[in-house]
Amino acid sequence: MWCEQSGYPSEAVIELAGRRIAIRHILYEGGKLTKDGRTFLEREQPDICIFGHTHQPKVEWFGKTLLFNPGSAGPKRFKLSRGIGLLRLCVTEVKPCLISLPDKAESHVVV
Repeated sequence: MWCEQSGYPSEAVIELAGRRIAIRHILYEGGKLTKDGRTFLEREQPDICIFGHTHQPKVEWFGKTLLFNPGSAGPKRFKLSRGIGLLRLCVTEVKPCLISLPDKAESHVVV
């Protein structure tokens, strides 16, 4: 599936550190897993699925798949806090971490 605006695929699956990791732009809408998102997860059966679109940080399980939305580090949108996500791929487990950022990014001028 291709994202028409950017020209980049809206989903991909990679193998990393012995895990199947899916990356998909839209998995949730309106706070719910979409029908297409569910179909994608059932088809690909990833260990981890990293997704975006909602800008809402999320860490939850769908069966054996960790669903991870790191949130948004860009300008504050809606009433959501800014943040980034970190996934530590350990030998026996995956450790997700959501990191809050200040509401306004500090600007730095490089001369």
